[in-house]
Formats: sequence, structure tokens, C-alpha cells
Amino acid sequence: YRVEYTEQPILNDLFQYHDGLTWVVDSGKAVGTYFVLDRSLEKTKEMMQNILSNKSFEKQIGGMDLTLDGVSVRVNTDLVSRVNLSQRWIHMSDTNDVIKHKVNNELWKEMNKDQAGELLRHIHEHVSSVLNWEYDVFSQIDFATSVAELKVIEI
Repeated sequence: YRVEYTEQPILNDLFQYHDGLTWVVDSGKAVGTYFVLDRSLEKTKEMMQNILSNKSFEKQIGGMDLTLDGVSVRVNTDLVSRVNLSQRWIHMSDTNDVIKHKVNNELWKEMNKDQAGELLRHIHEHVSSVLNWEYDVFSQIDFATSVAELKVIEI
């Protein structure tokens, strides 16, 4: 038989999937056709929650922009940087101790305990904000009762 394929239909991988290739033999040729099936509500929720979790993690560790002493800087917010800064802040005395902390991945900023504490507060607010966003979107996904409801949720 002569073999022909139909175009693979465009789909949204989150809500649909191709059900393999189905063959029909007709008029001396074999035609392969892809069919699009809808994902189940539960599978779609699971996939969306995984995507959400990954995006949240990336936002948490992706750094943040802020102004320190009138200078716009990019501050690392990955877990190692946060723990490092926290530990150094904990061990500073309240008087004359100064630490040097790297910002913009190249610029060293000297900080006293109050300044380092303020930086930690900003980082904490950033991470808390991302986690609150993740919780809100996760709840929307979890409480959805149809795929139509899931389609309007922005991740």
C-alpha cells in the first residue's frame, strides 16, 4: 500500500495529547491519522501544579532588584546566598561590625548590622511574596471543577 500521513494537529500539551497514529486502509493506500484527546481534569491539575511549583522555585531563587543607598542593585536570592547572609548577620555585633556582601554579581557592598538586616527583610518579603502567589494559584487549580476553569488560570 502507498502510505500517507495526515498533518499532526496542533494542540495545547497541557490540556490535550495525541492518541498515537491510527491507520486506515482505503483505496489502495494506508493513511495515518493523529487524533487529539483531552486530558483528564486530574492529570491537567497535576501538570499545572508541577509547572507552578517549578516557576515558583525559579522566582524564589532568581534574584531581585532593589535600591541600596540610592544605587539600584540585583541581589541574589538563592538559598545558599540567603543562608550565608543570615548567618553572617546573626554573628555580627550590634556595634561596629561590617560585612561585605556581593551585589550585581560583581559589586561589593559594605553593610553594618542594620543595613544587612534590612537587606534580609527585603529578601524575606520577596520569597514570601512568591510563596503567597504560589499558594493562591495552587488553590485556584485545586478547587477547579472543570478544564474550562483551569484554562483561565494564569501561571
